[in-house]
Amino acid sequence: MTRPLLALLLVLTAAAAPAGAARAGEVAGWETAAGARAGDTLVGPVLAGGQVAWARGSAFGAWTISAAVPGARPRTVARLPAFGTPGREGLYHGLVLLGSPARLAWYESSDAVDDGKYMDYSPLLSRVMAGPPGGPYATVSDCRTYGSGCATELCLPTAFLAAEQLLLAGDRLLVRDGCGSGSAGASRDAVVDLAAAPPAVAQTLADTTTGTSLLAAAGDRALVATSADGTLTGYDLRSGQPDATYPRLDGSLQSAALGEDGTLVAVRQTATYQQRVTWSRPGEARAHPLAVPVVDPTRDDLDEGTPFLRGGAGGRFVLHVHRDGAEELARLDLARGTAVPVVRMGPDSAVRPAGRVLGFAVDGTRVAWAVAQCERVSLGVTALDGPAFAAPRRVCAAPRVVSARARADARGRFTVGMTCRRGCHGTLVASPTTGARLTARFALRASSAVRRVALRLGPRALRAVREHPLPVDVAVRGATAGGRRVIVTFPGAE
Repeated sequence: MTRPLLALLLVLTAAAAPAGAARAGEVAGWETAAGARAGDTLVGPVLAGGQVAWARGSAFGAWTISAAVPGARPRTVARLPAFGTPGREGLYHGLVLLGSPARLAWYESSDAVDDGKYMDYSPLLSRVMAGPPGGPYATVSDCRTYGSGCATELCLPTAFLAAEQLLLAGDRLLVRDGCGSGSAGASRDAVVDLAAAPPAVAQTLADTTTGTSLLAAAGDRALVATSADGTLTGYDLRSGQPDATYPRLDGSLQSAALGEDGTLVAVRQTATYQQRVTWSRPGEARAHPLAVPVVDPTRDDLDEGTPFLRGGAGGRFVLHVHRDGAEELARLDLARGTAVPVVRMGPDSAVRPAGRVLGFAVDGTRVAWAVAQCERVSLGVTALDGPAFAAPRRVCAAPRVVSARARADARGRFTVGMTCRRGCHGTLVASPTTGARLTARFALRASSAVRRVALRLGPRALRAVREHPLPVDVAVRGATAGGRRVIVTFPGAE
């Protein structure tokens, strides 16, 4: 079977180095190896009671779930070793982390490739664990293809559940599982009462699985979308019956969040690829537009699964926005139609680049966030009504080209600015749009200052730059980050 999209998995493109101490405003923070691009992953954060929880590990290895109360040292919640035969081709280990004021839960899945040509996988494990935020945590369901089968009445499918198929609202876990009536493996939307001993399916949403998708859950309601016509319907989690309708939204729905009071905020993409934010309440005929600068989900530099909208108690919503050349997290003021910053990542500059939002969660009074700037990953919690947290910006430790423009002399020589806070050496590789590729060795001492590295255009590129500005892509050999396009000009040909 083909693995579905892992919507919640936020891939940090770096390999882990030893964790660093948390800084002011952080719950936890760590440094990643300079220049690395693969191996370390982060899931979360989520808010569970008074704690913020997250997981670090690898989709091809083990996971460690941690949690912390602001001001205290993080604790280990669970260690999840890789499941299955070590070394088996394509062994995969996925994780979804969920939090609410009453519960912390996670879904763990493992499978292995059967036929790499057709991307077919055999499921090995499909498990849900849950408990009060501080523990203990108990098995809700444990399904294995090889072994005992499902340990409870909750039938998880034999493939990885996408994040949209698991929603947590208070003590209720909403899961699209494989215990539906009719054909074997038919889907149903099961409402699991996690407060029961043992946890049990308390209700099933009526007529929701055919051509529909789960969008959000909050309080006593879940939001379901119908694919054919875009209808949005609210379902009462206590009865399993539909109890509310929302205005139909045109365009492609990118993200949706539901408040406990029933308010719906949605991000949709228009036919012209513009992102639009609207909000509505049950029974309204039209959605209300918000003129806020949402981050474009189609951006190539965003990690797969990066969230754009989260909601919490009291009808509080936080949006991932892009303003003044940098990302930020902003609290939506629906009455005024504005977005008030709560976490600022900018301003952006080549020497001190703005960071990226990796994930966030909202509980009505706070936003928990995970951000990355250069090699540092930070997790923290900020009050929604308090002063905005300004993420620190610094010169990156790894080599980084910072020049946007350069001027060549009569012999084709030009220089580009570089930074490397920890000190480094290597080779610059420059690829002009016209002419041969260039290389230059560099050795930079540890410093936050910008240093110059010289390159020289070949004959063909020199002829081209004498006529018009020449784009040159400059990168560090062996690194997957730190390069940029430099526009090289020649006196009189600008």
